[in-house]
Amino acid sequence: MKALPWICALSLLANVALVAYTVSRPPSPAAPASASAARDQPAAAVKPAPAADAPAAFVRADTPLAKILDGTDLTAVRTALEATGLTEDDAKAIIRTRIRESQKAARDAIAQRRSPRMDTWWYQDNEADQKFEEQRRADYKVLNDGITQTLAAMFGAEPQQPESQKPHEQAPFLPAAKRLAVSEILRDYDAMQREARPRNYSGASLPSDEEKIRFINEERRKDLAAVLTPEELRAYDLRNSDTARNLRWNLGTMKPSLAEFEAIYDADDLFRRNFDTNGSGEKPPEFWKKREEAQNAVTARLREQLGEERFVDYALSRSYSTGQVNLAVERYGLPKTTARTLWILRQEAGKEGKAIYDDSKLNQEAKRARLAELAQSSREKLNRILDANAQAELKENDLVKWVDGLERKQIRIYSDLGNSSSGYGL
Repeated sequence: MKALPWICALSLLANVALVAYTVSRPPSPAAPASASAARDQPAAAVKPAPAADAPAAFVRADTPLAKILDGTDLTAVRTALEATGLTEDDAKAIIRTRIRESQKAARDAIAQRRSPRMDTWWYQDNEADQKFEEQRRADYKVLNDGITQTLAAMFGAEPQQPESQKPHEQAPFLPAAKRLAVSEILRDYDAMQREARPRNYSGASLPSDEEKIRFINEERRKDLAAVLTPEELRAYDLRNSDTARNLRWNLGTMKPSLAEFEAIYDADDLFRRNFDTNGSGEKPPEFWKKREEAQNAVTARLREQLGEERFVDYALSRSYSTGQVNLAVERYGLPKTTARTLWILRQEAGKEGKAIYDDSKLNQEAKRARLAELAQSSREKLNRILDANAQAELKENDLVKWVDGLERKQIRIYSDLGNSSSGYGL
């Protein structure tokens, strides 16, 4: 291993090379005393210029400095580096690189270990994978700790911030004192959750495990509420709660304003807390009835708060079908409003079909005739929105395939959010 590569890598070679050149260059011949003396001097051999692509020899390999820099005595390396005028921090950075390079074989061996899933690729052994990753992280830590200890012995230990005083990544928006208090709470309860959560092969859990997690979450909530004002706790929830994380994932296409996000968050959070379907055990029939009623009430209130246009944007952002349509929009050069147009067409046709189905003044034959007219009209509108290629791509998409059902006298009615539907046949 030569000194040149790692010095170059840290952009410090110029400093070392300058001193090395000054120390090791041969003395220049004295200038002639006069012009006549110059004429009497024998012609010096002209050294050919190096090729344009030849590497510059900044540090001659036969100089004492180069030999020290290539040696294994890191204390001597430090002394030589600092003698060139480098700061202690610069010397420390170079020596850190030297130590890491000496660990290359060990690090490569860790990186090249064969993962268990390579031997059992046809199924996933979560426990074996977890043990493999834990061991790999532990072995890397041993190497990194070795670097830290060597540098501490040479330069002195760096001041370490106590773990309890490191701000938690979930609380950067809080004042410093509150941030540290929240960090301690989160760190403690995160450790409790890891201990309480079963380590198994398939993610299964027992009711007693779920009860432990629920209790830990409740206690964490109480501790956070004890150190934060109601406004700070809300700010924390808007950033870090499960509801907020789910919404951020789903609302990318809507791109809500902060006020819209808060309105959606409040509606969704209230519904989730009162009608959580997670956990073991069957829910009684009345639970599902009340849940549906609450969902309808929350949706109606949110529709009023957002306005019709933004409510449709919200509904579209929650739909997988929207993503497919947007891909077709990009691929086939369709208008960017295509998903919205398809959504409105489907929702309106469903309501009109239900009205035909419920019309007591019409007999069965008349209903079927009216439904055929609705199917024909819907098909014509769909053909104006999507060309044949796009329709072929989206034939199984929920924003498109309902027309096929309507032509078979099947009425599909979607909820206001589009996340559920009911069907009727004539």
